[in-house]
Amino acid sequence: VYPKKEAKVTSIVGQGWGNWNALGGLQAMEDLLVAHGDINLLISENDDMALGALKAIREAGKADQVLIAAAADGQKQAIELIRDGKYGVTGLNNPVLTAEKAVEVAARYLHGQRDFPKQTFTEATAITRENADTIYDPNAVF
Repeated sequence: VYPKKEAKVTSIVGQGWGNWNALGGLQAMEDLLVAHGDINLLISENDDMALGALKAIREAGKADQVLIAAAADGQKQAIELIRDGKYGVTGLNNPVLTAEKAVEVAARYLHGQRDFPKQTFTEATAITRENADTIYDPNAVF
């Protein structure tokens, strides 16, 4: 199970800005590892930044002590790493599911329904090692 050591969060030791991309995540994590070498949990707002941060974590030799969690995206590379036990969790953000939900709402409207909530959501899903195989799409572009 990833990480090999049990992660115990006692305090937030720092934060970095990853500019929503892998290079930004790499640079932010490098700075955090210099300032706080005992980090055991990374929470990122998206997979791309987390994947960049993971590169810094690996280069620092700390891949077995830092659990990676991303709030969103369900990016194919992240799911592959989750399946391999090298990335903790990410949130599903699948454009296909979003489109399906939009078509479903449109069809209900065309059939006369008019009482819709202001917002309609897809189901919130955490992608973990237990369900990654059922969510993973090798043909996904993202």
